[in-house]
Formats: sequence, structure tokens, C-alpha cells
Amino acid sequence: MRSQVLVILMLIGGLAEAQRAATAPAPEPRREPHPPSGIGGDLVFGWGGQRGGPSGWVARFEYEVLPVFAPRGTVGAVFGFQPGFEYWRSGDDHWGFSLPVAITGGIRVFPIRAIIGIGADAFLVDQVADDTGVGFWAPFAMARLGADLLGFQLGADARIGYRWQFGAEDHSRWQLGIFIGKTWEPPRNRPMY
Repeated sequence: MRSQVLVILMLIGGLAEAQRAATAPAPEPRREPHPPSGIGGDLVFGWGGQRGGPSGWVARFEYEVLPVFAPRGTVGAVFGFQPGFEYWRSGDDHWGFSLPVAITGGIRVFPIRAIIGIGADAFLVDQVADDTGVGFWAPFAMARLGADLLGFQLGADARIGYRWQFGAEDHSRWQLGIFIGKTWEPPRNRPMY
């Protein structure tokens, strides 16, 4: 009887397989689906004027900091900040400069980038009709539409603002310009760690 029990146990043991140890595959580094940001700069040159005064020209240099920036060749959001420096001149005795700062948002769709924003001239000096004014945080609204090819931009920039200031009359000011710029973005699919 003992030998029969041993034979039965060997048959059962031979038929059963040992359970395999569970092993997880080695984790791969996580990759970002797109670059999260961009940084760049642009030059704007165009026309500008104020209510009741002659029109003239405006020049602005600004840089862009874009924490949200859709990757090249995709459709996506753009959000960021545009601080800069601006100088304008109208006629013989109308001129001024300012330090504009804007918060912008829009969309990037190859080959177009469209942006709207609001901002303020953090500091401004205006000379209008022999009155020199100094102002702080004068508000403006802006819109921009341009071509975006490999990070290079070319397009139209429009702004309208209200210059409140000390030493001169407050007034509204408009601008319409052409801009050229470049935005750099990190490479796609770079490891996060």
C-alpha cells in the first residue's frame, strides 16, 4: 500500500507545475508628450497715434516667456508673458517711451499663431503738445496674428491703450505694426528624469 501511495503522489507531483515568480518589466523613463515651454523675442515696427494728435511711428522690442507652448507641427494652446521696451514719435513734439508688460494667450496651428492679451505700461513718459507726463500701469489690450514656421514669426500686431499720467492730459493711444521674431522650444520627447 505504501508503494501505491508513493506512485500516486509522484504522478500528482509530476503533473503539477511550480508557480512562476511574478516579475515586473523594468520601467522606462517617462517622456513628455510635448515641450512644455518656449522663450523668444521679437521686434515690432509700425504706426501709432493718440486722440487729437498726429499719427507717427512706434518701435518695440519685447521678449516672450511661454510656460504653455504647443509643440511645432501640432494644434495647441499658447500662454505666456511679454515684457518689453517701446519708443514712439508723432510729429515734431510728440514722443514717448514705455515698459509694456502683457499676459497673452492664444493658439498655435501650423503655420499660424494667433494671440490676444491684456497688459499695462509699467512705466511711461509721454511728451504731447509741450506737456510731459509720467505714468504707471497704464492699461492696454493687444491682438497678434502671424505666420509661425520653425519658431520664426512674421505678422501683424495691434494695440490700443489708455495713458493715464501725471503732468499731462490722459489720452488713448493706438498702434498697428509688423513684427518679426523667434521662439526657441526644448526638443520633443526628452526624458523627464
